[in-house]
Amino acid sequence: MRWGGATRVVTHGLALLLGCTVTLYLVGPPRHHAPHYQPDRTGHPSRQSSSYLLVIAVLSASDHAQQREAIRQTWGGRLNRAVRLFFVVGAAPSRLEHNLKAEHEANGDLLRVQAPESYRGLTRKLLDTLKRLHADYRFDYLLKVDDDSFVQLDGLIEELRGLEGPLYWGYFQGRGTVFQEGRWKETNWFLCDRYLPYAYGGGYVLSHNLVQFIVQNADMLSEYNSEDVSVATWLAPLKLNRVHDARFNTQTVSRGCRNSHLILHKQSPDDMRRLHLRLQTAGTLCPKEFDSIVPYTYNWKALPSKCCKTEQ
Repeated sequence: MRWGGATRVVTHGLALLLGCTVTLYLVGPPRHHAPHYQPDRTGHPSRQSSSYLLVIAVLSASDHAQQREAIRQTWGGRLNRAVRLFFVVGAAPSRLEHNLKAEHEANGDLLRVQAPESYRGLTRKLLDTLKRLHADYRFDYLLKVDDDSFVQLDGLIEELRGLEGPLYWGYFQGRGTVFQEGRWKETNWFLCDRYLPYAYGGGYVLSHNLVQFIVQNADMLSEYNSEDVSVATWLAPLKLNRVHDARFNTQTVSRGCRNSHLILHKQSPDDMRRLHLRLQTAGTLCPKEFDSIVPYTYNWKALPSKCCKTEQ
């Protein structure tokens, strides 16, 4: 990275995190602060012609056309000019390429990357996404979600305007045990017996300067099987504003339904349409509020193993 006309790398060696010794290589501060939103006056936002308050990256499988269409018909439709949404699709089988081309021609919202379409390819897919968006668009914040996540976008944007950066906002886990088997198995993880505190991948927000940090250091970052764990590990040594929010229902299983939820993970296309219809007609998400898993608060002053106290 160029800083003051020279390439400077600050090495933070042997940082002690969660009782684990880690060698970290940090590049000097970014050259620019995150840009502020300026409305596009042309009516045709395109690369570099507009600055966005929020860019949304929906990671989607190549054969998930129904999920993408459900988002377009519900929370992802009729966005204002401060927001831009992309469905990120990786390398697809040749039999799907014609359909994907037609889908993009009809909607203009597919972002194609070369990462393989597999769970083990998600971290590479996310990195490719961050690189493309950072290079081609100007934005203050990035929201990463999956294509089975429903977002109360108006509420999220309203909250976002009151938060300070550098921002890492989501529902955090500090006691995550490293997976030793199954599709989440980590073969390259050697840092600690537990994951570093991370925001669940069903949905989290990063400020522009954190995206920039990841992109500018991408060649030196280790990639782990879980994309959300990878992001947290890359950002672990940084001084930033980590915001744990129970309104992000973003774990690997749904915690239930609360009208205050800003993001609800694990929603089918039909679920999304029902949620959207209820919001439009009744002004609430849930026919009946309930918690199948009681949320917890996060104590950032405690050790990660003692981080999380269930709300009563």
